[in-house]
Amino acid sequence: MTSTEGDWETLSDVQAELSGWRKGQIAVHGSFMLRGQRLVVDANLAPSAEGHPHQWALKLSLKGDLIEVAFDGQVNAAEDLQIVGPAELVTVSLRRLARWFGVPIPAAEGLNAASVKGQMHWARHSVAIENAKVGVDGNEATGALLLNMTGERPLIDGTLAFGTLGLDPYVEAARSQSFVFDRPTASWSAFDLAFPLIKYVDADLRISAPKVVLRNFALGRGAATITVRSGKLLAEVAELELHSGTASGQITADTTGLVPRYAVRGKLDDLDTGAASAALFGHSLLSGRAALFADLAGAGQTPAELLRQLSGKATLTLPEGGKLLLDVAALRTAARDGLPAGWATIARGQTAVEPFEARASVDNGVIVPEATPLRGGGFGVGAVGRIDMVEQTLDLHLLLKPTGPDDRATAGSADAAERAAIALRGPWRAPVVRSEDAPPP
Repeated sequence: MTSTEGDWETLSDVQAELSGWRKGQIAVHGSFMLRGQRLVVDANLAPSAEGHPHQWALKLSLKGDLIEVAFDGQVNAAEDLQIVGPAELVTVSLRRLARWFGVPIPAAEGLNAASVKGQMHWARHSVAIENAKVGVDGNEATGALLLNMTGERPLIDGTLAFGTLGLDPYVEAARSQSFVFDRPTASWSAFDLAFPLIKYVDADLRISAPKVVLRNFALGRGAATITVRSGKLLAEVAELELHSGTASGQITADTTGLVPRYAVRGKLDDLDTGAASAALFGHSLLSGRAALFADLAGAGQTPAELLRQLSGKATLTLPEGGKLLLDVAALRTAARDGLPAGWATIARGQTAVEPFEARASVDNGVIVPEATPLRGGGFGVGAVGRIDMVEQTLDLHLLLKPTGPDDRATAGSADAAERAAIALRGPWRAPVVRSEDAPPP
């Protein structure tokens, strides 16, 4: 079969029975081979009820191991072949279906079992589905889809509104690839971030859901626009409600080079700093509602490699202040007496802190905070040093000093004695607290 553009497909091993010629219609029952897959066909082609000479009514059923298609509509060949009408497509694997048509995407979780049902319009190399009901990997959505095969790569254009969007299959799809072989890994740091699919498929997708689920954690609303062109991805996240705030921003990925490159510029509003610090450090260290802004970029095949090259800037703002969940007196005692490592010995009290804005630079996975003091409870606490996100370690130097009404260290000798220089070093879930004058642990 040859198209007007010169493209062609071969049907082989055709075994079919045709009937109904004398009644002005054609019924076909049989099977054939297409690209190594056997398809069973049942079809009925009859003249249009309106009597148009170039229109026919078509009822079609096509079944194979990878795909099942049902169609009941019209064929119009007046100028160019067009097929219009209700259709349903079901496949056991979108990935295997894509490979069947020559798109070399790897085998992985996600984008497997899928179904599409709606009003189809097929003309030349373009298939549009309107009023579509879509199911993919257990997620169900309504909207519209378009598959355009005229370009260098297939283009998927769609607007999909999901009831609940489960992200687990797509997280599991991030696994190391070695040529065409899967190398599953249980370690998040070894997941493959190359997203090989975007090298072979272009996309314009608008996705929304009132509920997003990841690893059994139910999040809130989510809406994003995803654009893929020639191995470059741009994701505009309009809104994603998290357990600890609402995220928005822009994510870019460029997989055209030897090593994928990524960048994120975004904001996390209404961040619960208590829950966030507990998740990172194993203990709540600062409570309050904050805004976190980040502008970061890096390159790497895996998250661990990406963290080692991650650089940029970040800002944390507590516009209404909060509470530092550290006992200043216990901190001084732990530093002087050399108490065991860990937050438990110093996180026994709390100190109200005034509104503040903390800035930091990120250099190859190391956070370097600017010397922004926290003020409250009659004390000022300043910190300089580094936080290594790859090794998950701290090397911070704290200066504690009493403050007066004019926000400056008071001059009395007793107040001067209250000043303390403290080192906080080691794993960030169990750091060692020592006086700067004490020998290192």
